[in-house]
Amino acid sequence: MPLPKLSTLEECPHCGCDEFYQKQSVKGFIYPRRRFDGGEADNHHLYEHMGLGKMQKTIYCGGCQKKIAIED
Repeated sequence: MPLPKLSTLEECPHCGCDEFYQKQSVKGFIYPRRRFDGGEADNHHLYEHMGLGKMQKTIYCGGCQKKIAIED
């Protein structure tokens, strides 16, 4: 059975969750900073060198992780 279009859903038909996501590829490198004393370092810049790739058309539930729809 084919997946419905995203615009026809208001929640996950499996678990009722109201959040969803799509997988998207990314390209690049990250440069995480760490502290010698084990404390948290400032990593606000972490994803500045990342480029966004292709967005997949399949929609997944944010709760149960099941495939629930396709992009319109």
